[in-house]
Amino acid sequence: MGFVERGLMLGEFHPLSTVTSVYNPLPVMRCPVPMFAVRALSPHDLLFLDSDAVTMGERRHYLEHYLRHVDAQLTPAVRARVADHIAHTDGPA
Repeated sequence: MGFVERGLMLGEFHPLSTVTSVYNPLPVMRCPVPMFAVRALSPHDLLFLDSDAVTMGERRHYLEHYLRHVDAQLTPAVRARVADHIAHTDGPA
């Protein structure tokens, strides 16, 4: 969770990756040499942070920090949707 708290995202790249992008069926995270990529959070990261793949507490934590770092870049509708998701997740903030 430390990366999101600091406004960062971490990407894992390696030769056997089968991860595709949201809009592209190609394995976009495949790389001949294993590596990590660190970048600043951006509005589209909501696709990854508002996920059923993590516990509700983690999801809430991620969304709160997401808003903290990218709030000014969001439309009012997206901001309201994220706030609603936070309000409806159980667990400690």
